[in-house]
Amino acid sequence: MAIDGTDSFSSEKISCPCCTTQKLKNGKTLHQHTAVTPVIVESGQPEVIPLPPEFVRPQDGQEKQDGELAAAKCWLNAWGNHYSPWNISILGDDLYCYPPFCEDAIEHGYHVLLVCKPDSHPALYEWIEDFECTDTLNTIERMR
Repeated sequence: MAIDGTDSFSSEKISCPCCTTQKLKNGKTLHQHTAVTPVIVESGQPEVIPLPPEFVRPQDGQEKQDGELAAAKCWLNAWGNHYSPWNISILGDDLYCYPPFCEDAIEHGYHVLLVCKPDSHPALYEWIEDFECTDTLNTIERMR
């Protein structure tokens, strides 16, 4: 299951109570509707199966707005148990490579395969470097 966020609407002039907002460098405010849109994918298959989206929304009574990662966690809480019997691996970018999200996904019965950038996870890359220096890092490659 590939998971990522996408904007479905953005405007500097039109907004509604469900919009998230972003202050732009020019001082204007951008109003957006963003959703996390998980899809079932399979290598070599041109078709995907879209799953229910989860919209990023403003938090009631709080200054900080909900983000894409929080929306993904909401999706797991709403739909995680429904799809977990399918033995799914979650595929995502570096945004999702965050321990609480990974732990939630694993608790719901998912596997995780996520991008993990060196700038975002310096301790992990130091750890890997230590293994490389001692020649104790194993690599597995499989071609299908």
